[in-house]
Formats: sequence, structure tokens, C-alpha cells
Amino acid sequence: MKPKVRSILSFCRRTESRRGNTLIEAAFVFNILLLLSFCTVEFGYYLYAKHTIQGAAREGARAAVVPGATTTDVTNAVARSLFASGMNSGTTSIDSAKFTVTLNPANPAAAAGTAIQVDVVSTMGKIGPKPLFFMSNTKSITGSTVMRKEG
Repeated sequence: MKPKVRSILSFCRRTESRRGNTLIEAAFVFNILLLLSFCTVEFGYYLYAKHTIQGAAREGARAAVVPGATTTDVTNAVARSLFASGMNSGTTSIDSAKFTVTLNPANPAAAAGTAIQVDVVSTMGKIGPKPLFFMSNTKSITGSTVMRKEG
């Protein structure tokens, strides 16, 4: 019986002496995991914003290619799409401080078969929460779509 008692006591002593090491190692690992978690959330929000802006450009192009479309129709379509995602404050106008919408050619009343391009541009610092670690405030987010004019 005595050998078993000694082994249990020596095991308990070794465990007690290592408690401080475990706490220090956990503090180092926790900081790295926390940083990776925040970077993952930021990158996920960037992908969400990129997808949303690309969808808004597609909606603008769809509004531009129908016969009789105007620049106002394109702007309204982009504004509605961005409003539905919570990035724009209104359904009929674009927040010019956040987004830039360009239409090429500038007049959507072009001849049938003409390629019409709609670009929607913003930066990470202007939409949503401010980036913390992974991306800068000036990271550009661009959505671009080209469609042929119907006729």
C-alpha cells in the first residue's frame, strides 16, 4: 500500500507546481484566438458588403437595360437594393457620402444591343462598423455589372 500512496502524493505535487504554467499559456493562447475571431468577423462583413454592393450594381443594370429606362430608374433600383440590406438610408436616393454610382454610357437610352455598365463603389470605413484589425478604413469595395440594352 505504501508505494501507491507515494505515487499519488507525488502526482499531486507535480500538478500543483504546473498550475501557474497553464494559466500563463492560456493567457497567450486566448489572445491569439480572440484576434483570429475578430479578424474572421471583419472578413465576413467585408464579404457581405461586397456581395451586397455587387447585387445593387446588378439591380441597377437590370433597370438600365429595359427600353425607356432613365438615370433616375437606375439610381432608384440601386438605392432600393442597398436599403433592403440596411446600408442606405432611403429607397429613392443614394447616400452620396457612402456610395458612388456610375453609369456607362451616362444615358441609359442607348440603342438596343449597347453594353451598359453600372458601377457601385464604397469603402469599408463608410459602411457598417469600423474595421479593427484586419482591414483599413480605405479598403475599396466595388460592384460592377455589364448588361446589353434590350430593344
